[in-house]
Amino acid sequence: MPAWMEKFITREDVSPDPRRSSGERPAVDVHYTALHGGHKRILGMQGDTEPRWVSVLGAWGSKVKVTRGAGGDDGKKDQGTKLAVIDFHNLTLHPHIELDRPDYGVTKVSLMDGQFDASECSDGALGILRRKETGSAYNGAATWEMRTFDPSLDAAAAAAASELIVSASIDAGQLNGVISIWRAGLSEEAIEQLVLVAVSQIEYIKFITRISQRSAVMGGGRATWMVAQAL
Repeated sequence: MPAWMEKFITREDVSPDPRRSSGERPAVDVHYTALHGGHKRILGMQGDTEPRWVSVLGAWGSKVKVTRGAGGDDGKKDQGTKLAVIDFHNLTLHPHIELDRPDYGVTKVSLMDGQFDASECSDGALGILRRKETGSAYNGAATWEMRTFDPSLDAAAAAAASELIVSASIDAGQLNGVISIWRAGLSEEAIEQLVLVAVSQIEYIKFITRISQRSAVMGGGRATWMVAQAL
């Protein structure tokens, strides 16, 4: 690479937080599994006998319905409690979460630029969280973190002061993942909303993968219906 190009390149630290490899246990671990068939996902904690959350991919693949409980949308009598709809905006493709809150109606949460304001759901215990990439492969495994972010600081100071709140990962087949919450003492509402944010990010990765796979298929192919002599 020519030396003159160096000043135009921005390098970000993608190393995972040392706590993740230190043997320290997160406050909460939530497991994500996409069931065979491709549309239903279940989430829960080690030892659960039923899912705590269920998400179902919509017909067009751009919306995901999330319920609390073992329901979902599979014809069972218990459909669970409707919790949220994750939507990928047609123009930006960034995930938007529509929370179904009985006392307040539908509340929309946007994850533009990888940021999420967790102040309300945590009663002020958390503020703005910003996503940090810590490893990914094209159409495969990915891992990232959500960390505290102080917008009043410059980039170097903000990075140094940031605290790990959530880490998430998904395997190469994009079938199994783990969402870990590292801040102890958070309310059930805060934990649930952090899980929703992580699920929206997992589904965003899978959504982009589906688009790229379709693009690859549509990019060009052989006309196998033509006789060999005409090719």
